[in-house]
Amino acid sequence: MAVPTKYLLKVIPNPVESTYEAEIEIHVKFEEPIQEITLRPPGSANIEDVSFFFAQHIYRGNPNYIGKTVEFARTDNLFIINLGNEISPESAQEGAYIFVKFSGNIEDGSPIFFSSQGVTELNQKDQLFFPVFIDNPETDVQLTVVTDYRAGVEPSEGLIAGDHYDYPEIKFANVFKSENPIQVSEISFKISAPTPLILH
Repeated sequence: MAVPTKYLLKVIPNPVESTYEAEIEIHVKFEEPIQEITLRPPGSANIEDVSFFFAQHIYRGNPNYIGKTVEFARTDNLFIINLGNEISPESAQEGAYIFVKFSGNIEDGSPIFFSSQGVTELNQKDQLFFPVFIDNPETDVQLTVVTDYRAGVEPSEGLIAGDHYDYPEIKFANVFKSENPIQVSEISFKISAPTPLILH
């Protein structure tokens, strides 16, 4: 059995083209040897890449991760990741995580959509946006929303502002962290349109 310990989420909306790119790192702890991890799939998104990283040793103060692209299967309700070979708690004793990259459209009927007055909104009430473990336990979460400069991001309750930073292509990464462990399915946000810069 594998247990999630932390989720690192990143969403890069493109309001001009009505599309988005997203990434998720799911850090896990192994309680027994396993070869497959089963998640809930990320709505109707297109899954582009799934990789698995694990570390048995520390090298120069950091986990010495070994990574590889892995195979996966997807149905309407399941997202099954094949790790390639059996991973034991000992072989991942210094850390392990699953990396998933996916993309899709910003549209009505999906978890990410346009609401009133140019606001891009994420709401997982009716459909999951992020892949999560089946039992969806509460964990530590970091959410990064990449926007144009001067666009406001309003996260859901339980997320507080972290260290924001400049992002390539003249964008801005808005970082939020959970105050306490929360369910990923409870995360939402609203992105307001960039405010014009007025010089006096």
